[in-house]
Parts: sequence; structure tokens; C-alpha cells
Amino acid sequence: MAGNERVENEPNSGFIGEGVLFKGSISAPNTLVVNGIVEGDVTARSVLVGVSGAINGSVKAIEADIHGRIKDNVVVEEFLHLSPTSQVEGTVTCRDIQIDRGACLKASFSSIGEAANDNPLAASVPAEAPAEAPVQTPIGLSPGVGKLNGAPPPATLTAAE
Repeated sequence: MAGNERVENEPNSGFIGEGVLFKGSISAPNTLVVNGIVEGDVTARSVLVGVSGAINGSVKAIEADIHGRIKDNVVVEEFLHLSPTSQVEGTVTCRDIQIDRGACLKASFSSIGEAANDNPLAASVPAEAPAEAPVQTPIGLSPGVGKLNGAPPPATLTAAE
């Protein structure tokens, strides 16, 4: 994704260039591209963290495309993409996620449910699957692997098609 051209043509957007250190919270009504370092919270409709970019603070967005590093809470109301070069540490809450091979995710994860009307963060993945729900085996694992004390994993991620 060519983030630089995207921001130049989009009003009310921001760009933190490579080599720039921004300390404090930043908010953009549209897109925020981070190729430098942000030490503080980020809020935008769309957040793009480039390979050289890092955010040491929480991220709140409708969509996010991560190629760099984030260390803190990530809340994405719609789609979160973690590229092979991404590193995310903290908590992640989103409706839809794509995790590419090579992405590093050290985080607790919860999903925003479709039924959540006023508060999109109210519906999170339950700690255990209901008794009547079939247990899904994560991709690449055989039955019994990836379970703790016989309980299913808290969330099963499916591969993007």
C-alpha cells in the first residue's frame, strides 16, 4: 500500500515521516500514516503503520494496516491487517483480522460482535466455547494440540482466502 500518495490526496490526514519522533496524542479525521515513531495515543479513521513506523501507545481506528510495531492496546472497529513485518504487543480488539505469515502478535485478542450496536467493544470472544458449539482446530494443528487442559482455545482465527 502506497501510504504517502494516499495521504497527500486525502484532506484531513496526517503523515509522520521516517526519522520523526512525535511525543503526545495525535488524532486525524481521515488517514494517519506513521513511518516514524509516535510515543502516545493515536486515533484516526484509518491508520497505516509503515515498516519503519512504531507506535508506543493505544491505537483506535475503523481500519488499520500494520507493517511496523505497536506496543499497547489496539481497537479497530472494522478491519485490521497485520503484514509479515508487523509486531503487535498488548491487547487487540477488532471485528475482522488478517494475519499474514511472519507477523508477530503477542497480545490478548477479542472480537467485536455484529450484534453490538451502541458499544462495539461490548461483545468479545468468550473465554470458553458453549458446550453445544463444535470445537474448531486451528490451521496446522492436529486435534488436541493448542488446547489447555482439554478446553478449546479462546479464539480460532481462520486463514484469509
